[in-house]
Amino acid sequence: MVASEQRQLRDQLIAQVGADEYAKLNELDRSQPTRDFVTQVAGRVFASDAPLTAAQGEALAQILVDASPEFQRGQRANLATEDWDAVALRMQPLLSAGQFAAVQGERADLEAKAQLQQLVSSLPLSP
Repeated sequence: MVASEQRQLRDQLIAQVGADEYAKLNELDRSQPTRDFVTQVAGRVFASDAPLTAAQGEALAQILVDASPEFQRGQRANLATEDWDAVALRMQPLLSAGQFAAVQGERADLEAKAQLQQLVSSLPLSP
């Protein structure tokens, strides 16, 4: 989609839902990767003795958004560029040891997937 089509679509959405609602929808879209991450963490601890509460999930998502340079620049959050040290410091007091371990496990999975994607993309294409 070219920029002019994107602007036209944005203008149509604003006309339909209003500027305030469009801004909320845009922020929701930009934060989607952080909310997906929180959903994965919640799944890891669902059947544990300390499932993630809604309040903890919201707090974790906000911590991730705050630590995303892309989100702060008005772009979509990118978990690959998170300041994970800052995230760990802010989330540790909010989570149990098991919940914290689940976050660390999900982060390790993300990093492994990124490494695998990089490896696959570096392979030569077969003729």
